[in-house]
Amino acid sequence: MGRYSANGGARVNHLINNYCKGSYLRKCVRKKVAEKLGGREFIPDNMQPDGKPAKGTSDSEWSDEVKEIVRQMVEPQSVKN
Repeated sequence: MGRYSANGGARVNHLINNYCKGSYLRKCVRKKVAEKLGGREFIPDNMQPDGKPAKGTSDSEWSDEVKEIVRQMVEPQSVKN
């Protein structure tokens, strides 16, 4: 996120304050990706803490593993009957 914080202004600062330091820390998708794949180097540079690509970018270059982790975290879990 540091790469985008200089140009992202208030939105990026809001995301960092909430997901990296605040009440949404447990919901940080970037942190979960790093934990599941074994390090911060696996986090796409353009991934925001909520799992979405930074504005003006896409997830097209993200690995399938990263996309699957994000999908599992952001989509509602299906309810089993």
